[in-house]
Amino acid sequence: RFGRGVEKDKVSRGFYFFGKFSCFRRGPAGGPGQREVQIDQVVIEGNRNVDSAAVKQQLKHASGRVTADMISEDVQNLYKSEFFDQVSASIVQTADNPPRTAIKYSVVEKPQVRKVFIRGNKKADEDDLAKYLDFGPRRFLDKGKVEGLMRTAVAYYQSLGCCDASLEYSVVPVGDGQVDVTFTV
Repeated sequence: RFGRGVEKDKVSRGFYFFGKFSCFRRGPAGGPGQREVQIDQVVIEGNRNVDSAAVKQQLKHASGRVTADMISEDVQNLYKSEFFDQVSASIVQTADNPPRTAIKYSVVEKPQVRKVFIRGNKKADEDDLAKYLDFGPRRFLDKGKVEGLMRTAVAYYQSLGCCDASLEYSVVPVGDGQVDVTFTV
């Protein structure tokens, strides 16, 4: 409970569950019958490598009257940034005097890629192949990114005459939210 009859509610992967929110009222912000709440600030927790200001830039609804749909949209925007494995949002009362209403976004970052290794390469130039398996400056591990890199590298390998080329990968946690990725040809 967060005082004055307000319970913590969660948004996760776009689902918003209303509890007993005395601070919500019906209004036009999210369409007919949508409840809304006045938000005074945004709190970000759980981020280690992504700056809070960068997280807040992804949010369209950081203050004013917001609805569950608006919060859900912001949660989806945070997922689309590809920095996070998990995102949830909750309405909380701050410790300020008088208390203020805030949206607290709790995030779990994807691990950062520390190093990339290539094993089993016999046909392609190592530097050329490495260009196709480069995660780029953001360097967060994302399964879709890995699969895309592998498709491109296999196409490169096949262009060298290795029609049956394939790639596999493994991920090894190395601590502090980092991983090493090994691609095996």
